[in-house]
Amino acid sequence: MIFDFQITPASSTKLVIAELHATPSFTFYLTGSRYLAQQGLRGVDDCADWDFFVDNTGGICSYLRSLGFSRLTTPEVYQDVNTIWIYRNNQVVPWIDIQVVLNVNLKLQIQGLFAEVFAAITSKELTKKLWNAIYALKGEVMVNGMG
Repeated sequence: MIFDFQITPASSTKLVIAELHATPSFTFYLTGSRYLAQQGLRGVDDCADWDFFVDNTGGICSYLRSLGFSRLTTPEVYQDVNTIWIYRNNQVVPWIDIQVVLNVNLKLQIQGLFAEVFAAITSKELTKKLWNAIYALKGEVMVNGMG
């Protein structure tokens, strides 16, 4: 299932996204530029890739492989401490990335904070730095039992 999904996907990705949405075994969350567009914070090009994240639960990797996703060996785009693997289906246009994360609740909290505070930032380099800084701060708070 895709949590709170309201966007109609482009035709070449429609079947794969419909499969993600149909599974009762895993919950996928929209992220990236399309998440910001859904929140009304940015526009998004129809050709933009799709980004989702999902909890690292049993069977997720084999499920993604069954849908044509393969694990990226050099996930240069996602270097935060919460993302374990990136799976990409580049057999469809635009491609779809799935971030497999350690803690979905942490990702949801940070994504919400990021959307509220940093949505106006357009520099990808600055965005990455801020994202990692928020993870470091929030992760430290959660590890020490203060969050």
